[in-house]
Amino acid sequence: MSQPPRPDSWQQPSGWQQQTWPDQGQPAPGQQSPQNYGGYPGAQPPTNTYQPPTGTYQPPTGTYQPTGAPPGWTQPQAAQQQFRPVHTLGIWAVALAAIYASIFTIASLFSPAAAAEYRWALDVGRLDETFTLYDTVAAVAALFLLPAAILGVVWLWRARHNTLVFDPQARHQRGSVWVIIGWIVPIVAFWFPYQVVRDVVRNSVRKPLGPVLGLWWASWLVAMILGNLADQQVDTVFSEPTDAGLTALPFLAIVAAIATIVAAVFWARIILAVSRAQHARAAQSSRAAAW
Repeated sequence: MSQPPRPDSWQQPSGWQQQTWPDQGQPAPGQQSPQNYGGYPGAQPPTNTYQPPTGTYQPPTGTYQPTGAPPGWTQPQAAQQQFRPVHTLGIWAVALAAIYASIFTIASLFSPAAAAEYRWALDVGRLDETFTLYDTVAAVAALFLLPAAILGVVWLWRARHNTLVFDPQARHQRGSVWVIIGWIVPIVAFWFPYQVVRDVVRNSVRKPLGPVLGLWWASWLVAMILGNLADQQVDTVFSEPTDAGLTALPFLAIVAAIATIVAAVFWARIILAVSRAQHARAAQSSRAAAW
């Protein structure tokens, strides 16, 4: 029985060739020769190297315009993002309200004499020729009422706008349109303006004003109702020649004047408190932005 060959008797298989390694000047197995780069005779590997771009990066300029915005989305206007000064406008509104209240109070002092003069005119049949001092002063007061009302509404519009500048999520029970028409629309005019002013105060003044809002609105309603009743008494004298309503004229006019003064005082407190608070907040925001 034959024995297996010993390791020292191992022989090279037929057809096997000796490999040449890099230390013998030839590339290692799997590598390409410099003279045969890429499989093409005479091809040379690339010698250039990556060069990073030079210069200073310039960011893109212009205003970003969103594309594919949701339906109904509109770019906010710049004016709606800016604070609108209200202090000077508020001072003028307070001044005109004070002038109106003062002149209307003077007119009410002439109401007793006016009632007596109307009675005399009815007795002698000269009612058409009668124009009392009460009528004259009340007409002058009416000249200041419209400007005072317009400035007050403009001030309120700006003040409401500023609350949304400070806090876009500020809560307002009524829309901005009611700042204007809330005073003249029947029925709702008895409480909508109060709600508008209340929300402006709440979103502007950090320290509550206490009963100022309620007293202002209550006195304004009394002045408005009694003042209209006093005017109706005078109109009734001319439409139905009788002195039945003349007895109540002095009372209605004087109480309406007192209520007007009270309303003007509290209205001034509201305007000045809101104006100071908003301007202080705007100044604080400006300093924070500059810091």
